[in-house]
Amino acid sequence: MWINFFFIIFTLNADTLNLNQAIEIALLNNKVELLRTIEYYNQSNAFYKEARAGYMPKLDLSYNYDYSKYASFPDNRTHEGGVTLDYSFISPLGGDIQLSSGYTGISNTGISNPDVTYSPTVSISLTQPLSFAEIAYNRNIFKQLKHSREYGEVNFKNSVEDFVITVMYKYITLIKSQRSLDRNRISLTRSKRMLDIARLKAKGGEISEDEVMNLEVEVALKEDEIMVTENSYRNQKEGFLRTLGIKMEEFILDENVVVKPCSLLLKDCIQIALNKRKEIKLSLESVHFAELSYKEAGAKNKPSINLNYTHSFSDESTSPWFHLEDIQNNRDWSFNVSLSFPIIDGGTYKASFLSAISNLTIVKIDYEELKYNIKREVEEIYNELQMNKKRLESLKRNVKIAKKALYIAEEKFKLGIISQDDVNRTEERLLLSQSSLDDATFDHVLLNARLLKSMGEFEDVYDWEKIIEGRAK
Repeated sequence: MWINFFFIIFTLNADTLNLNQAIEIALLNNKVELLRTIEYYNQSNAFYKEARAGYMPKLDLSYNYDYSKYASFPDNRTHEGGVTLDYSFISPLGGDIQLSSGYTGISNTGISNPDVTYSPTVSISLTQPLSFAEIAYNRNIFKQLKHSREYGEVNFKNSVEDFVITVMYKYITLIKSQRSLDRNRISLTRSKRMLDIARLKAKGGEISEDEVMNLEVEVALKEDEIMVTENSYRNQKEGFLRTLGIKMEEFILDENVVVKPCSLLLKDCIQIALNKRKEIKLSLESVHFAELSYKEAGAKNKPSINLNYTHSFSDESTSPWFHLEDIQNNRDWSFNVSLSFPIIDGGTYKASFLSAISNLTIVKIDYEELKYNIKREVEEIYNELQMNKKRLESLKRNVKIAKKALYIAEEKFKLGIISQDDVNRTEERLLLSQSSLDDATFDHVLLNARLLKSMGEFEDVYDWEKIIEGRAK
């Protein structure tokens, strides 16, 4: 359906630059435009990793040295070293399970009976809520963490896509500026040619000197207009290179920027957008998590029950080696049932519950509004694209007619049938038609790119993960 015009392998010649190359150079070299978004992505990713770290295995090594002096005993020196391994995770039933194991060695010297002891320990602890709301909330903790990170990814991708559109716009604007400059130079050349003809006619007495002076003024005005256009072109060129993040003295832009028109119906484009835009999926997940929070907040004012079970194994020996049966002979366990009956909480429950209701209402409204806005975005771009297609056909005919009219006007001027003013008016119509055709032609490219973006298919034409790897931490 689309011509893939982004991201070919980057090979930049000394004097040529196409749109594919410009986009890739900008994404890899621009140090300003994407920096804020990249840091937001890094931040959301760091929050996710930090929260997830609480449920990852932790291994700690420790050493402690203690020196004590007593009046009735020799100096006491204690060396204590050990290793501990802890691991916490959420069970499929929403319970909090904590596993812990350790091995400690203690050496006491200087006391009446110096000794060395070794102590291995293993413990398992389970805390299981019986409230369905709390169980459901606990089971979705990691999903909520991942959900927050995915929002950061979506924001980053949207910013990349907006930046690509910006590069395209500046690329096309620079081409249009170059074309405008070229047209003005052609117009100046034509006016100078008309001035030479007028001077010959004035010598022959066919026209007055006043008409020659008018042409001289017109040539001077066009030379001034070219100076203004050249300055505008230089400024746009500087801005374009700044967006690319490079310096380049001379280059030629490839004007062959073509995107195959969309052949789908409007309803199909809207359906693709609703299915592929990840913001809709994330917004629906936000509604789900808000519902869980609402249920959990409602359960806080009701009697709650929690089960806690702890089982531990330990041993103490003068030998660094231990046997499993020795540990099993030194085991402890406990079982606890806790009941909670909230009576007065100072208004905490009511405030929390009202906040949960408001949040749920807001995310539901946001979800419906997001779908509506995406639908409207696709409709507006699609309709604008269809209108632009018709406009292109009309402008192409106008340019063809204006070129023919200018050729006829110049021939009539040479024969003395019409004045220079008539030629100028005909030329102005041609320049206006050509300028309008350029605008419509390149607007067509941008509109197709914007339609891709609104449908959620823009990411298919560039490797945004490559950009993250190259720019994000």
